[in-house]
Amino acid sequence: MKKPKLRIKKIRSKIKSEDKERKFVIYETIFFMFNFAVVIGDIQNAKTYLEILRHDLDCLSSLDKKYQERFKQLAVIVDSGISTTRANEIEESKNYYNVKKQSEEYVKKEKELVNIIFESKILNQFFDNDFEIRNIEYSTEYGKVDMVAFDKNVAYPIEVKLKTGRHSIVSQIEKYMRHFWKKLSIKWWKDVKGIVIAQKFEQFALDEFKRLNVVPFVYTIENSMLRLIKL
Repeated sequence: MKKPKLRIKKIRSKIKSEDKERKFVIYETIFFMFNFAVVIGDIQNAKTYLEILRHDLDCLSSLDKKYQERFKQLAVIVDSGISTTRANEIEESKNYYNVKKQSEEYVKKEKELVNIIFESKILNQFFDNDFEIRNIEYSTEYGKVDMVAFDKNVAYPIEVKLKTGRHSIVSQIEKYMRHFWKKLSIKWWKDVKGIVIAQKFEQFALDEFKRLNVVPFVYTIENSMLRLIKL
């Protein structure tokens, strides 16, 4: 009886030691393991995963809404011991793995967009002549920012979204800017400006960008041509 508890404690300890971004990836993986355990009738492991998932409500609320609904359904099955038709569960499970696959394809397309922006040097036309994007997936203490550019006075962390720039992008660009703000005191640069690029933005995000000294751009691609509009 003690072994499952020790296992749970060990897994929780590992998750707690990770940064927020990595923690979410691990947590999402545990969700899929939980889903699969219920599907194949592995109740012992399903109960273990359920306890881990319930332990961190912040991570649970960060999951896709479809996953959250699925979690509620699975939790009822495990808690109450309701018998299910395995064939139906497997078919429904496939839908969730397809959503996961679509998510991976989304990330791939987003990275492709980052590469297009980097290689086209399209941002250069909006800034001083010495503006230069030097890195893709630049590592900071808060995770990897999509790109970073510099001119003689300013550091520009750049974040790209394939579709809509929602409220979450505000905290995302702010934390990357904080990484560069910390180095202002050693005179590596005089200022920090964030750049965010998306198809469109929520109004909340646009309002916050003004406060944070962030420059938003809307992109379009027509006939394989990338275009940026500075808002």
